[in-house]
Amino acid sequence: MEHELFWASLAIFSVGVLFICAGFSRRDNASGIALLWVGAACMLGLVFYHIPKMLHLV
Repeated sequence: MEHELFWASLAIFSVGVLFICAGFSRRDNASGIALLWVGAACMLGLVFYHIPKMLHLV
């Protein structure tokens, strides 16, 4: 993995985990659910970027 790609992926992963943790702690209202969705979108974005790249589909 390229050096810049590693740090960008790590940052997106960290932000995603932070959003999921914050959303889980506030899951009783709408803003908490939105934070959970944003955190999940960060994780899915990494998955849908790295898997095709590693399989040389892109």
